[in-house]
Amino acid sequence: MYDYYSGSVWLKRNFRAADPAKLNYLHISRNAWHGRVSKVQAAFLNGKPLKDLTHDDPITGDFDECFELGGAVRAGENTIVLKLDGKPVPGYIFLGPKGRWSYPSDDPGLNRLYFDTIEFASRYRMRGIENWLKATRGGDPQGRPQLLMATWDFIDHTFDLCRKYGATAQDTGQGGACWAPWLARYYVARGLPITCEPGNAPGSAWEMRKMMTLYMLLGNEGINALFDAEQYMGNEEVRRWIDANPEVIRSAGKFEMNRSDLGVMRSVRNASRLHFPAVWSWDVSRGELQAAGRTVNLADPSDFEKDRAGAWFDVVFDAASELLTDGEIAGIERFCRNGGTFIAMHETGKHSPERGWSWPVSKLNGLRVVGRSRGGWGKLRFSKEQELWPELRGREIDAWGVVYDWTGADVTGSSLGMEPAASDVEVIAEWADRKPGEGRIAIAARKIGKGRIITLGSTFWREARDRSGRFETDPAARPYLAQLLDALKVPRSSYNNGAKGTADIFSERWRSKNGLYDLYLAAKVNDKEGVRDVALTFAAPDRPQTLREVTANGHPATPFRYEGGKLTLAGLSFEPMQLRMFAAPRRDIARAPLAWLKSLEQRWYRLPEIPADELPPPEVADGNTVSLADGWQMTVGGPVWGEAPPPDHDWKAGRTVKLGAYLTMGVPDEEAVTHFRREFTVPASWRGRRASLVFASQYWFYGIEPQGRLWVNGKLAPVEQPFGDRTNGCFMFDLTPGEKVVLELEVNGALRHKEQLRSRPSGVTGLFFLQSDPVPLKTVPVTGWRAAHEVNVLSPFDGKQPGGFLYLETVFQTPSDPSRRIFLEAPGHLGWLMLNGHVISTPGWMRRLDVSNLLRRDGGENRLRWWPLLCKEKPLHNRQLSRTQPLWLAWHP
Repeated sequence: MYDYYSGSVWLKRNFRAADPAKLNYLHISRNAWHGRVSKVQAAFLNGKPLKDLTHDDPITGDFDECFELGGAVRAGENTIVLKLDGKPVPGYIFLGPKGRWSYPSDDPGLNRLYFDTIEFASRYRMRGIENWLKATRGGDPQGRPQLLMATWDFIDHTFDLCRKYGATAQDTGQGGACWAPWLARYYVARGLPITCEPGNAPGSAWEMRKMMTLYMLLGNEGINALFDAEQYMGNEEVRRWIDANPEVIRSAGKFEMNRSDLGVMRSVRNASRLHFPAVWSWDVSRGELQAAGRTVNLADPSDFEKDRAGAWFDVVFDAASELLTDGEIAGIERFCRNGGTFIAMHETGKHSPERGWSWPVSKLNGLRVVGRSRGGWGKLRFSKEQELWPELRGREIDAWGVVYDWTGADVTGSSLGMEPAASDVEVIAEWADRKPGEGRIAIAARKIGKGRIITLGSTFWREARDRSGRFETDPAARPYLAQLLDALKVPRSSYNNGAKGTADIFSERWRSKNGLYDLYLAAKVNDKEGVRDVALTFAAPDRPQTLREVTANGHPATPFRYEGGKLTLAGLSFEPMQLRMFAAPRRDIARAPLAWLKSLEQRWYRLPEIPADELPPPEVADGNTVSLADGWQMTVGGPVWGEAPPPDHDWKAGRTVKLGAYLTMGVPDEEAVTHFRREFTVPASWRGRRASLVFASQYWFYGIEPQGRLWVNGKLAPVEQPFGDRTNGCFMFDLTPGEKVVLELEVNGALRHKEQLRSRPSGVTGLFFLQSDPVPLKTVPVTGWRAAHEVNVLSPFDGKQPGGFLYLETVFQTPSDPSRRIFLEAPGHLGWLMLNGHVISTPGWMRRLDVSNLLRRDGGENRLRWWPLLCKEKPLHNRQLSRTQPLWLAWHP
C-alpha cells in the first residue's frame, strides 16, 4: 500500500512458522550499487513493534537492516508488516536465529566468504567495464577519451584499465563540494588524467569559486561545467564571477604537480566496499600534511602488492588500513626493504580477511598488541636516543589526542599498548605508568632492509576536526606532525606551518605543462572565513626573475622576497575558497618544448595493442536490420515548413551528413531550423515478413530535440508529433517491403519558451534503422487483467479505471506448441513488464519482445505484471497510469 500523504510504502506478508524458537531476528537488505537505497521506518510482527538494531551511518552504516523479534513469532500463521520510506527493498527479507552481523565476525570461514564475495562482485563489475572499453577500442584502436564515471567503490580496479585502454576517470561532483583528495589524487600520483563535473550547477558566486578552487587544487585535468549554459550565464551572480575571473578559468588544466616524495596509503576496498570507518578520519592528506607544508598524493595497498609505490614515494603514511591481506603486508615489507619509510597508525593492520583483531601487521612491525585504551594510559615518555621528535627527547608529555568527524562524532579510536615480538624493535616512546609486559610501548620503529616501519600506537600527535572535508588540527598539536616529517627529511612545499591565518591555506609548488613556468599555488580551503594581509613562504629551488599572478586579470607583477631557497609573498588576501596562482619563468626554459612533449606523451601515449582474441566478436548483420545513420542530405536555415515539405526545397544547396547532434554536424546549437532528407528502398527480400522503421535513442538524450517533425513520402509519419520536450523520443511504425521511401525531417533548434533552458543537445541523438520480423504463426490476446490501486491490491479491470492504476496484472497458461519462439506484442511501446519475477524495461520504440525463455511452457501458470507506458509516462511507485493498449502473445517460426 502506498501512502500518498507521507510518501511511505506499506508491505504486508503472511507466513507459517514450524519452529518459532529458531526465529529471533528479521534481516532486510538495503544494499544497491550506489549506496543504501531503502530504509525500514517501522516493522511489526503480529501487531508488535520490532526493535531496530541497525547501525545507521551515511558512510559506514549497515547494508543489512536487523530487527529483534522479541518472541513475537508464534507457531502456525504469522503476519509481518513493514513501513518503508518510499523505496522498495532491493534484495532479501528473511527471519533467522542470529542477530545483527558485522564484518569481521568471530567466524573465520564466514569472514573469508564475505570478503571473497565482496571482492568478486567488484571485479565482476570491472570486467563488464573492461569489456566495454575493449569494444570501444576495437572500433577505434587509438580512440580517446573514454570516461569512467563515478567508480567510487572500485577506484583501485580502474588504474590499470585507464592505462591500458586510454580511459579517463571522471569525478561526478564530490570533488567540487568538499576537499576530497581520495578521488583525484590517486590518479595524479600515476600520471593518469582525471576530469570532473559539478553535481549541480553552482547557484552563487561563492559556489562557483569553491568548485573551481577545489577541482584545480586536486589536480583535475579538465572541468566539465555541465548543465545548461543559461544556468551559469542566466544566474546574475555566477555570470558576474565568470566575467570577473576569466584568468582563473583559463588556468584550469594547464598545470601539473611536481613529484611528491610523500604519500598516503588509503585503501579503497576498506573505505568503500568493506565500509571500515577509520580510513575516513585518519587520512592526513585531508589537510594536515598541507598545513605542515607538504604536498601529498595517494596510493592504494594494491600499489604495494604490485611494487609500484616505491617509484613514487620515499615516505608513506597509512590512512588507518584496518584490514590488510598477506600480499599487501608483503608488498609493504618490500617497499621498506628497498629504502622506503612506512608510518603505521594505531588502527593499521588489525584485521586479516579471515580473522578480526588478529593484528597481522605484527609480522611487519615486530610488535604484539597487549591492550587498547581510548586516550591511552596517562603520559608518554620519549626515549633520550630517538630521532623522530628531537624536541621531545627524554621528555614526558600528555598523550591525549582526539579526532571528530564531520558530524561531530568522536572517531579517535583506541591507543595501543604494545610489547616487542622481535628483538630489533626500537622504542620511541612508552607509557610512563605501564610496566614491561603490560603493553608499555606506545610508539616504535623497526628497521627493515634499507628502510623502516614506524608505528604510532598513540594519538598524541593529533587533535583535529573535519571542516568541510578538511581536517584542521589544534595549534597545540600541530607542530608534532611537522617535526616528524622534518626528521624524516620529507621535502617541503611551504614553510607556513599554520602561522598567522595560514593553517587552512594550501601552498604548493607545481609547474605548467608547457615547461615554461614554476607555479606557486595558494588556496584558502575554508568555506566560511577569508583572511587579509598574510605572508606565505614557498620552497623554491631558484630565485625567480619575475613573478606574476596568472589567475588575476592582466597578470600583474607580484612583489616577493627570496632568501635561502625560500620565496615569500607578503600582504596577500584571500576570500573563502579562493585560489591564487603565481608564475615564475623556469631557469631551464630552453628545455620547455621537451617538457611539453613529455607532458603530452604521459597523457596521449600510444596505446598498447589489444590481442585479437581479447576483442569482442564483431556484430554480424543477419539481414534483418539496415542502418539509416548515414547518407542524409542536410540544409541549414530557412523557414519552418508548413503541413508538408515544399516540393521546391533546394536540397542541392546542402551537404551529406551522418545524423547526430548539431555540434557534431558543424551546426550551432542555437541554429533555428535544419532540414534533412533520406531516400531508400525497403528490401524486397523482406516480402512475406513485417518491415518497420525504428528510431531508437537513449532516454537521457531525448532523441530529436528541441523540436522536430518527420514526413514519410510527403505525409506526416504515423507517430505522435512534434518531437521533443518528452521523456521518450523513440518510435516504430510499419513500412511495406519493396517500397521506395523518402524521409524528410525538420529539426528546430529554437527553444519553445523564453525561460526554457537548453538541457539537452540540439539535433538528432539517436539512430534510424529498418527492421524485419517474421509474420507470427498465430496470436492470442492476453486477457484476465486486474488493476492495482495499491501494491498487491487488485480488482477486475475492464479497460477503464476511474482515477487510474499503478499497474495491471494477469495469470495465464501457455499451451504446448512446436513454435520455437513466443513474443509479447503491442501496437505501441511495450512499457515495463515483470514476467515470472523477471523485470524488463523495454526501449521506447519496442513493440515486440521475445519472451520464449521466460515463459513456463509446460502448462504451468505465468504471472505477468504490466506498466503499459504511453508517451511521457514513467513507471513510478506513486504514478497512477491512465491508459492502456492491447497486448497479445505471438508464436513465431
